[in-house]
Amino acid sequence: GNFITKLDSDDSLAPHALAEGLDLALASDKNIAFLRTRYIYEGTGELCRELPASPLLTLQDFVAFHGSLHALYHRRWWQPYATHFLSQDVLHDGRLLIASGGTAPLTQAPYLLTLQPRSITANTLQEAFNAEYAAIVEEEADPAIRFIYAEKLRIGILYAALLKSGAKP
Repeated sequence: GNFITKLDSDDSLAPHALAEGLDLALASDKNIAFLRTRYIYEGTGELCRELPASPLLTLQDFVAFHGSLHALYHRRWWQPYATHFLSQDVLHDGRLLIASGGTAPLTQAPYLLTLQPRSITANTLQEAFNAEYAAIVEEEADPAIRFIYAEKLRIGILYAALLKSGAKP
């Protein structure tokens, strides 16, 4: 096919999320759409957090949401992941959102991201993510990406403090 998205082995898609995302990507001038992300706890299916339902993902939404988002895009936008192991998917999705002009269509049916005790996300200290965010702010030439990651770093520092106080991830 001509369109790409990623699906981690421990995650899933709500019914019709892929078809909805493909329809939205095909209808957009840049052929990019995003799957609305919902974080759920393994076993219980309890909601942890989710991106609010909206017809469009904005740069502000992308910055404010503490977590991964998942783009569905035409293969002409594909880039290999090269650096920043922990946040390379977020970096790529940020570049896709910027390529869309700062907004992109957003599915209503969500990508279901499962938080598991054994996952990299759950077992990596927020400080490690924050270190990558800081490196991206330092290295990145694109001012929009630097802005995104400066904000992600700010939120990450607050989140790390929250976790240290005993809050549930």
